[in-house]
Amino acid sequence: MVEESSQLRPEAGPDAPETDVHQVGEAGHGPEEREREPEVPLDGVRQPVRHILQTVRPRVVAAAAAGALGGRPRHLTGALEPLGPDELGEVGKIHRNGVGRADDATRSNYNDPTQALREPDRTGATAASVAAVSSPALPTVAVPGGRVEYDDVPGDPDRPPLLFLHEGLGSVGLWRGFHRAVAGATGCRAVAYSRLGHGFSDPPPAPRGAGFMHEEAATVVPALCAELGLDRPVLVGHSDGASIALLHAAAADPTGLVVMAPHVFVEPVGLEGVTAARTAYRSGDLRRRMARHHRDPDVTFGNWNDVWTSGEFRDWDLRAELGGITCPVLGVQGTADPYGTVAHVEAVRDRVRGPVELLVLDCGHAPHLEAPEPTTAAVVRSIVSWTSVDGAGTPAGRTGVDGV
Repeated sequence: MVEESSQLRPEAGPDAPETDVHQVGEAGHGPEEREREPEVPLDGVRQPVRHILQTVRPRVVAAAAAGALGGRPRHLTGALEPLGPDELGEVGKIHRNGVGRADDATRSNYNDPTQALREPDRTGATAASVAAVSSPALPTVAVPGGRVEYDDVPGDPDRPPLLFLHEGLGSVGLWRGFHRAVAGATGCRAVAYSRLGHGFSDPPPAPRGAGFMHEEAATVVPALCAELGLDRPVLVGHSDGASIALLHAAAADPTGLVVMAPHVFVEPVGLEGVTAARTAYRSGDLRRRMARHHRDPDVTFGNWNDVWTSGEFRDWDLRAELGGITCPVLGVQGTADPYGTVAHVEAVRDRVRGPVELLVLDCGHAPHLEAPEPTTAAVVRSIVSWTSVDGAGTPAGRTGVDGV
């Protein structure tokens, strides 16, 4: 059953001054707000976001064609245009150390757990759309374990809907209007929800264990889709949400799959980010800032950080399950992500049985917030190609691994 919520949220309203939003840079995890900081010259410690955004036509296509990333060629499913070296400039360089790890100079710009720059209007979302997901009236829906808040953006009923799955410390509001921007650009209905213990959803009935992403994919996502009438949605996931989307897609039949900075196994670099986030939460002001976006920040943080730092989680690996995915996939990864390397999207490319396209950008852990122009362009183009209705009334994304 769906009902309207009357809970008040300590969110900024539409008349509040805009602030820069900085992603919590752990292995999955929510943007937080801080005072506006002046931009640093390009040769300084932190580059202006607009410098990262120059390549609107994602340059990974040219890189893939040249074999710059190694491995077998990417599956390029759309008409993204390759850019020449002169057009790419500094932004177009792919930094590789070992398996897809950015060089130290690039990574140093992103390895502070609160320094992934994000401004409210970077995704194209309006002030009204951001305020709409920060209002006290988000509806809730019953799922196994409690009720979750969600934002439902209307769209064309003849197109498959979109379901957005947030990062490890995220929520509906912390998408910062990205889901609404994508809905508006594609014409698709879009639903974003806050998992139990996130945002202003109910707390989880028990502390989470190492299998929480598998449980969410197997129980909550199907129940949510059934309750809200989401038939074969396109799943759009970020970080932990991307991992949940992969797991659900391996057992279900979604129309398509967008995964941004997914985790498919545990890397040492990711655990370093998790440790840094715990320090920021215990010793810095991360807890205070999280309290603006979550009913109980201790529950939200603990149910993510305690799992990732547990010995039980060290062997977590979902690569063996990726072969069950037959829908088209767009994987997006930043070369300067301190919480995961391109090895994750490469594993998706190598093991998924459907067509896979990779977009690799010079950004950190949140491509949709740090590099919104190329990310949004690729996400929208992919979704439109998967959800366009042909003459027979069948969405284009209906074909699977063998085109049937």
